[in-house]
Amino acid sequence: MTDAERGVVIDAPSLSWIQYPLKKEAEALFSWPVMVDNDVNVAVLGEQWLGAAKGKKHVVLISIGTGVGCGMLINGQLYRGATWAAGEIGYMVTDMVKARRADLPPPHEGYGFLEQYVGGAGIVQSMKQELKGHSQLNFSAKDVFQNAKDGDRAAVKVIDEVVDHIGFAVANMISIINPEVVLLGGGISRSADWFLPRMERTIQDFASVPAPVLPTALGENLGVVGAVSLVLRETESVLKEL
Repeated sequence: MTDAERGVVIDAPSLSWIQYPLKKEAEALFSWPVMVDNDVNVAVLGEQWLGAAKGKKHVVLISIGTGVGCGMLINGQLYRGATWAAGEIGYMVTDMVKARRADLPPPHEGYGFLEQYVGGAGIVQSMKQELKGHSQLNFSAKDVFQNAKDGDRAAVKVIDEVVDHIGFAVANMISIINPEVVLLGGGISRSADWFLPRMERTIQDFASVPAPVLPTALGENLGVVGAVSLVLRETESVLKEL
C-alpha cells in the first residue's frame, strides 16, 4: 500500500517496509522530480496506454507472484481508495470454510487469505503438504506449475485449487467493478493459456456478467512502461512539450 501523495510506502510485507519514506530517499539521490506509486497501479496504466487494455476505461489488472495485487481503472482514472488500500485483493476470502480454520495465520501477519493460497510461497507450501512424508526436494511455484502441466497428480491437485481461488477472486471483481477486461500479470500469467479454460468456467458460473480475461501484453517491460505512463498523466508540463 503506497501513499502516492506523500511518496510513502505504507506497508510492503515482502520488503518489511512500514511507513517507508521512499520518495524522500529517492529525492536525495536524484535531481529530478520523483513520483511513487504501487507497482500494480502503474502496470494497469501501462496496459491501458500500450497494452492489452488500450483504449479501455474500465480495467482490472491482477498480478500474482510473490504476493497478490490489483490495479483498477474506473472511468479511465486510477482508483487508489480512501486510504490508498484499493486493490488489496490478497485479503479477499475465496473459501469461507478454510478461512475459519484455526491453523491459518491471521492476515495481519503480513498476507491475506488469497495470497496464502495463490502467492508463490503459498503454492510451495500447499505442494509440500500434498507431498508430506514423500519428498525432501526443494522446488519453486514455477516447478509446481510445470509438474502440473506434465501431468503430475499432486501438482495438478494443487494448481487446480490455485486456479479455482483465482477464478472466484476474478468473478468477484467482475461483479463489483464491471470491467471491460480483466488482465492477469505477474509470474502466473506465463501459464495463462494453460489454466484459463478452467478459470473461465468458474467465472461463467459465478460472475454477474461476462468479461474477457487476458494475460498482460507488455511482459517484463510492464512496470517501466506503466511508470512512464504515470509521469505523462500527472506531469502537465511534460504533456505540453510532447
